[in-house]
Amino acid sequence: MADSSVQAGSALAVAVVVAAMLLVLGGAVATRAVGSVQAALGHEQRTVARLAAEQALEDAIRALGGPTHRDVIDRRQAAPLPPLPVGLDTAASGVGDLRLDVDVRPGETPDVRVVTVTAGVGAASHVATAHVRPFLAADHVLMLEHRTVDPALLHMPRLACSVPDSDPRRSASCRDAVLEVGALDGPVHLNEGGVLGPRTGSGPLLTTSRAPDGADAAGAGVTEGVATLRPELRLPRTIGEVVGGATVTCRFRGPTSLRFDGTLVRVRSPRSALQSSPSQVTGPIGCLGVDPTALVDFVAIDLPSDAVIEVVGDEEEDCTAHPLGIDPGEDADRAWTCTSGDAFVWGRYAGRRTVLAEDDIQIVWDLEPGDATAPAPLARGDLLGLVAGDSIVLRRLVGRPIRRVAPLGQNLPIAGPGLPPFGAHPLDAPSDVPLTWEQPRIVASLVALRGSVTLQNPFLGQPHVGPLEIVGSVAGRFPGVLAWEERTSRGTLVGTTGYPVSLRYDRRLVLDAPPLLPMTDGGTLRILHRDVG
Repeated sequence: MADSSVQAGSALAVAVVVAAMLLVLGGAVATRAVGSVQAALGHEQRTVARLAAEQALEDAIRALGGPTHRDVIDRRQAAPLPPLPVGLDTAASGVGDLRLDVDVRPGETPDVRVVTVTAGVGAASHVATAHVRPFLAADHVLMLEHRTVDPALLHMPRLACSVPDSDPRRSASCRDAVLEVGALDGPVHLNEGGVLGPRTGSGPLLTTSRAPDGADAAGAGVTEGVATLRPELRLPRTIGEVVGGATVTCRFRGPTSLRFDGTLVRVRSPRSALQSSPSQVTGPIGCLGVDPTALVDFVAIDLPSDAVIEVVGDEEEDCTAHPLGIDPGEDADRAWTCTSGDAFVWGRYAGRRTVLAEDDIQIVWDLEPGDATAPAPLARGDLLGLVAGDSIVLRRLVGRPIRRVAPLGQNLPIAGPGLPPFGAHPLDAPSDVPLTWEQPRIVASLVALRGSVTLQNPFLGQPHVGPLEIVGSVAGRFPGVLAWEERTSRGTLVGTTGYPVSLRYDRRLVLDAPPLLPMTDGGTLRILHRDVG
């Protein structure tokens, strides 16, 4: 009996110990299980927060690029963003309610905005950011709305060549341009397709808005490459649309000469000096701290790092008070032109500058970074934009034709003091001896809103040694004429004129740009940098 009692007691003790062990083990298992559930919930919350931040960032960028809230980006006002439709039902998933915070702030340059989205779910949060700006005319090394030579150069109305082939308003005289440009090394967009001549390297990214006859949506009517289709890109048609309500550093009225010298610009604007003259311009004429009456002669003005210079038209429709001191009769037989809202530009610049001219911008001589003593390398922050309401013209004087010797006329020297276009202002001539402009170098973003980037006297003159080197970008409504072959009705070559052209993309424009360049692409934004963590 005693033995059985001892055995029963031992069994009971073992059962108690085992029960206690199971209880402890169950508690540990339960604790681990709760910890695992909490970890899984936390992991799910972090996952959902990340997904919400990524999606909300996309929603924010779309909202900024829309027609209502684009002003957040385009320097006019800071419109609040609408509620963002993230589309994640976090309550139904059991991970907690979603919290979103969206912040839009200025970036490093006036066009850039930094969008920051913070998403919270339960105890978890995630941050996603993007640096964005509008698509600009400078985002392509070459962008053209139409494929025909600028009709104004052929003395035709522009509407005659800016309508589809099937439109009865289209003239049979419209000439398609063959763009023979060397070193074309950046993205190219041609709304109507076109033909690109030989070029160096592997070729640029080509996009077009119209498939050629017989091609499917993946093809394009350009030589040496296949372009993808994208929506048409359009430029504004007036300088007023570009400026909007933005701040202008200096505003001049009537024909104005602008010679850049580092941070300085030497200005002569005779019509700006006549303050009593009526004007339709909104805003003051001149620059802060500069006596407007002094603008009748050259005045040196020190510009801030981001400067916008606007040249507006005048009620005088001629150039009797020419900013370069030229008598209009001097060029009467050389197709010399000057209109009331023209800017005459040349020199070396430092900082970001943009020149906006209501009519034409006439480039008188080389334009590149640096100062009067020497050119400078392409450093960040030294960028120039030239935006013409009509056309950008390389000034090039041509004399009368000489049979056999110069059937299209002789190129005339312009660089020496006392010669057009510098007239009685020899200090502003680029050389102290007469020179023809044989190898122009232009480092800038060129935009022609209603016309083209072209030569003065495009179908006259002798061929230049060249090349005409443009480092930057070219955007226009029509192709201009920078080189031309004159042939008889039988195809016999009479002569050539103009320059061989080298157009190279300035890679600095990918992340940076001159101030107040025209926007394109109908409201979408370019994402410069995105970090979703």
